[in-house]
Amino acid sequence: MATLSMAKEQGSIMGRRREKIKGRCESGSYCAFIHNTFTSPQYYALSHTARSLLNDIYLQFKGENNGDFCIAPKIMHPKGWTSQG
Repeated sequence: MATLSMAKEQGSIMGRRREKIKGRCESGSYCAFIHNTFTSPQYYALSHTARSLLNDIYLQFKGENNGDFCIAPKIMHPKGWTSQG
């Protein structure tokens, strides 16, 4: 039994070490950027400000809120946006 207990303990330690070393710790949501969107001529034609705004809006997507994005000043101000419209 001691061997099984030690193996479990080592496994949990190795798991934590792997998370720490490999950066695999869960620390928030994940956002996958679609290459076709971000390599299109239309995207490259945008100003840097417009690209930043698109990125900030895109980061609001949580997997279930498709189309429910908000660019109200109250939401955007903490991200550094100061325009009132």
